[in-house]
Amino acid sequence: MRPIDLIPGFAPTRGVRREPDDSFTVTVKPPAFMGLPQVEVRLTRRQYLNYLRWINGDAMIQELLPELSADDREKLLSGIGDEDFRRLARDEDDQ
Repeated sequence: MRPIDLIPGFAPTRGVRREPDDSFTVTVKPPAFMGLPQVEVRLTRRQYLNYLRWINGDAMIQELLPELSADDREKLLSGIGDEDFRRLARDEDDQ
């Protein structure tokens, strides 16, 4: 378990749905205080097994899922989608 998961209200909420083609759709909702929408990332069976290894703390996400884009890895990490991440980064730069 990652340290952020131990702080109530700060960890994203995760779910998974198995698709008919044997792939998996992982849903990630950012912490409620952020007010951002849920995102989805579609993973193959092998990728999903590596995702579970990451959740269990076996290795870093970029080591287990290097073929995913940085945006998709960020979605899995935080639940923050591409546009929201760029908007938040811009807002931070403006301050």
